[in-house]
Amino acid sequence: EYPPAHTLILGTHPSITSLSKNEMYGHPLNAFWYLAGDAIGFRRSASVSPKTGKPYVYYHDHLRYDDGHILEYSQQLERIVAKGFAMWDIVAECEREGSLDQDILEEKPNQIREFCEGTLNNIKESAVKRIVIANGTTGSKFFVKHFTEWFVDGRLCAASDDMSQRAFKTVMNKQRKANGDIASKEDNGVIEVVCLPGVSPAAAKFTYLEKRAAWEA
Repeated sequence: EYPPAHTLILGTHPSITSLSKNEMYGHPLNAFWYLAGDAIGFRRSASVSPKTGKPYVYYHDHLRYDDGHILEYSQQLERIVAKGFAMWDIVAECEREGSLDQDILEEKPNQIREFCEGTLNNIKESAVKRIVIANGTTGSKFFVKHFTEWFVDGRLCAASDDMSQRAFKTVMNKQRKANGDIASKEDNGVIEVVCLPGVSPAAAKFTYLEKRAAWEA
């Protein structure tokens, strides 16, 4: 039996590769499972291209665990869920050519508020204290677009780091205007929302070590 989730990690919408493999963050160059493994004690893969036989230089020399710690995808899922993390996507369905978040159109969101408040699964009290946006500012824009009311209701607050403060500045100002103040993660029932450097291979602005430092902060 797994513990209640304290943190909900949100992707935007699965890539073509993820959908074809039926795996979250399934692209071999997506940083998520490398970051997760470094944090909780496993290795996603050998980080070597099956086509060229050459290492993925973005990751290979920076991973904390050797090939003896490689886990199958199902085992990686079990490991992360056992640590109190849940994973989902902001967008339930959409129109999109390719895999880039910026090309998403006509999207419909998942019932994330209902999940976090316990009404989706008839849970009387949810344990979720933090929502992590895994795809940076682009993912954060989709989250704000569909969950502004949740912020304005005073039930969400932006994390204190610079990236989150920038990503949620406008919606937190709306919260302040509506309520006369802004919510804090110390307030009862308030969920902290964190915007982190994107795990997608398209998010090349940050090195792997920079991403890992931010995700582990």
